[in-house]
Amino acid sequence: MRSGLIAFANAFVLIVFGCATDSYAQRGYYDENGLFRPYSKSHPPPPPAPPQADPEPSATPSERVFYLRSWPSNVIRVNDVSYDDISRRPEEFTGASLILKGKVIQVIDNGSGGMLRVNVTPSEDYRGFSDTVYVEYRRGPSERGRILEGDVVSVRGLFTGITSYRSVLGATIQIPGVRSTEMPTVEGHSTQ
Repeated sequence: MRSGLIAFANAFVLIVFGCATDSYAQRGYYDENGLFRPYSKSHPPPPPAPPQADPEPSATPSERVFYLRSWPSNVIRVNDVSYDDISRRPEEFTGASLILKGKVIQVIDNGSGGMLRVNVTPSEDYRGFSDTVYVEYRRGPSERGRILEGDVVSVRGLFTGITSYRSVLGATIQIPGVRSTEMPTVEGHSTQ
């Protein structure tokens, strides 16, 4: 108990009074009980660390994960992106994992997968949705059930950039696209 209090006091003094400088690191070490001990012949200072080269970027584009910030939430993440971000600067996010939640407005299911158009931004009263994302997904062998228009789904997939398709009237529509290797998770159904 006493050694724990001493370790706490040592840490407190170092933090509060700003004594955690190189001079203290050069004069001693903390033992297994958290007590500061001066260097001696039996405990010499450690050798200086070798200079380190600049680290190479370890994250490939597919390892980056972004959350599409569209639903009101108390959670704020560093890697949140807005619909405008992925629409205006798709090259910055292409190849990264994107996690989104939204209301399905169109479903084309072919049995082994399909295509969804998902509106990701709800209105304040959750009756209307906007900001459409094109989602392609593949159904795994153990995944059953269907996704219906009006379902609220969560999707995790690779952001593919801007996807183009033709509307029924023949117009070319371009919206952000996501390709998922798993079926989206149904979180509920909206009748509005």
